[in-house]
Amino acid sequence: MPRDLFHLRCEKCGRDNYVTSKNKRTMTEKFRIRKFCAACRTHVMHKEQKISKG
Repeated sequence: MPRDLFHLRCEKCGRDNYVTSKNKRTMTEKFRIRKFCAACRTHVMHKEQKISKG
C-alpha cells in the first residue's frame, strides 16, 4: 500500500492537530504545511509525525 497515514504536529506547542495521508512513492520528504492550531489560536507550521501503534 503506497499511502501512509500520519499526524500533523504544531511546531510551536507540539500538539497533534490533524491526520492526513500522502503517497510515499511521490513524496519522499517530510510534509510541512501552515495550518490553524486551536491551542495557539493562530496559523503556524505543522510537520509530519508518525502515528503511534499502541
